[in-house]
Amino acid sequence: MRAIEQLAVNKVQSKIYTLSLQRRSLHLELAGGITGGVSIEEGYSVVDKITDDIEVYQYILSKITE
Repeated sequence: MRAIEQLAVNKVQSKIYTLSLQRRSLHLELAGGITGGVSIEEGYSVVDKITDDIEVYQYILSKITE
């Protein structure tokens, strides 16, 4: 694998990891009743959006590692 390809893989893996941590943290806050000024429903819609983003990055990763 070329160096630039490995950098791309690393960057996408890092993004997936970061988004996963954000999703977990937000989910724990919402489960604990910490909403940051938004409704629980709005908070969970953000969790869903993060999940969608993770799926997109996983798809990108699968394509660049084929």
